[in-house]
Formats: sequence, structure tokens, C-alpha cells
Amino acid sequence: MREITFQMEIHDPANLEKVRVPALMVGVFEGPRFPKEIGTLVDQYAPVKLDQLMESGEMQGKFKEFVMLHLPPEAPFQRILFMGMGKEEDFTFDILESIVAKATRTLRRGNCSEMAIMTQMFDRLSAEDLGRAVALGATLGLYRIRRYRKESSEEAFRGYFKKIVFLVSPETDREALARGCRIGNVLAQATNRARDIANEPACYMTPRLLAKRAEEVAKECDLFLEVFAEEDMKELGMGGILAVSAGSEEPARLIVLRYEKHPGAPRIGLVGKGVTFDSGGISLKPSIGMHQMKYDMAGAAAVIETVQAAAELDLPVNI
Repeated sequence: MREITFQMEIHDPANLEKVRVPALMVGVFEGPRFPKEIGTLVDQYAPVKLDQLMESGEMQGKFKEFVMLHLPPEAPFQRILFMGMGKEEDFTFDILESIVAKATRTLRRGNCSEMAIMTQMFDRLSAEDLGRAVALGATLGLYRIRRYRKESSEEAFRGYFKKIVFLVSPETDREALARGCRIGNVLAQATNRARDIANEPACYMTPRLLAKRAEEVAKECDLFLEVFAEEDMKELGMGGILAVSAGSEEPARLIVLRYEKHPGAPRIGLVGKGVTFDSGGISLKPSIGMHQMKYDMAGAAAVIETVQAAAELDLPVNI
């Protein structure tokens, strides 16, 4: 399975002094409500008492609201990032993924690439789901298009997180937590690869280059691949695809990618639209939004990367 983009550590929250990372993320429900250990930590080190912070109304726990507290050098963390999670009864996997994405973006802007997460407030989720949500949020939330940028060393530093420390109770299934991180990482990296393909200018992501990406996936994951050229499609009577392609100098391609590692397992069919630039329609499109027409092949990009993710996770299905 693909390596996680960040270093993962697991610690007991009772030993915060052993955790040396610049930031601590704490989820806060509306009320606000947060772990008891945080009240002690803030009252001991922060220049403001937690009660005062709540009374001021600055921290209410509303979804994606955040408050950053900076602590003195002797504290276990340089800063505590309180992330609002909304109403406790509405808490879901997707909310945790979303606030982790927001937290990593917020910390990255401050040149911080390591954080710990206090997990007591997420006990509604299984350990595996907890790891998966954090990996997805951290990796998807920090996505940026890099290929056409000449980044400074500071910008390069603001890439993926280097380390995430999970502060969990002794009862937490740590193997399941680590497994969830690995699964979330595979899914997030597949999503980001699909984003990269879709974000390419149409002149750099032609049908032939999209087929080349499918060839790379097939080779890396030992998958069956068949690419139909225009001559093949003419023989098969695929007039619709050929009619669309006739408006371009670039020849069309039809990509068939198969993941078939589990005989007898359920079979799933995925179809992704791969028009690499949609210049027409019922009438010629106006200039507004024309630059977004390159995304008409995002469906094909999603299918290609989904098949790769399925292969990396060895899912018990055939696609």
C-alpha cells in the first residue's frame, strides 16, 4: 500500500509533555464543549483563562470557526488551534475530515507542518474511521497545483504535513487507527492525482496523453488495458465519439481499464466522460467559463484513479 504522506505517531494524552510538535488541534462542539485536559493546559500556560475565552464569545464551537492561542516556550505546544465542529448531534465523519482540512491549511499558512490532534471528542467514530478522516482531510486540504509553479523554499515547505500525532486513550485500537490512515491516504492521493489530470490545460491533456496516464496505471498496478484508436472505433460503429472528435485535430481514444484480481467477486462498471475540451454544445459557448471546459474529462480522470486506488487497496471486487 502507498506510503502515508505524513509521519504518524500515537501517544497517550496523559503524557502531553512527551509530545513535541508545534501545534495542537482541539475539536470544540457548540456550547462550547471540549476535553477537560485542555482546560488544565490552557489555564496553566496561556495568558488567558479558558473561561474568559468562552465568556468573550470568541469561541463558540460553530462549524469551521477557529481560535488560535499562542503559548510560551515552556508549554508542550507553541499554539493550540480550537476548531469548531458545530452541534454535537450533527457530528459526522465528513465534519471531522472538513475541520482537519481547515486546520492544516490554517497552520500551514503559519509555516507549521506538524500537529497533534486531541481525539476524545471524536469517540463517535471507530478508530479506523478516525484515521481515515484525518488522512483524507490533511492530504486533500493541502492540495495545490504545483507543476507550473516555481516555488520558493518557503512555498515548498508549505506542502503536505510532515507529522500528525494522534492523542488517543489506551483503549483505542491503534492498529485500526493506523490502517484507517493508510486507507485514507490511498483515497486522498488518488483524488489529488485526478485533480492534477483535470487541472491540466487542454493542450497538455489530450486524449492520447490521457490514455498514456491509463497506461502508467495499468503498468504500475498490473491491470488489463485496451486503448481503441479512431480506426478501431470506426470498425465498431462508435459514431458518437467520432463525431465529437471530428471537431479537433487531436485523434480520439477510448480507454478500457480492468481491475480483475478476485474471481467470483461482485463486478462494478464505471464510465467516465473523457472529452478533454468541450468547446461546443447545443450552441457555441460564450467566453465566460470557457476556461472550465477542460474539466469535461474529470469523469475519466476520476475513473482511472479510482481503479488504481481499488488495486492499491486490493478491494474484493472486479471493475
